[in-house]
Amino acid sequence: MPANTLSAILPVFNRFEYLTACLESVFSQRPRADEILIVDDCSSAPVSDFIATTRFQGSVHVLRTDRNRR
Repeated sequence: MPANTLSAILPVFNRFEYLTACLESVFSQRPRADEILIVDDCSSAPVSDFIATTRFQGSVHVLRTDRNRR
């Protein structure tokens, strides 16, 4: 990994209606993020299922927690 890596970390819990706009915003920013991590805080439907239906598939990493971390 390069010495200067820019990461975007997006916590998500059941708010998929905002996720596409959020990702479009992250992808349009400069400098561009080297990695985009989505942390799924145990949503009722996994974020990875939602991402699989979008153009962002393969461009982001999804980490899912096993329980909600309120």
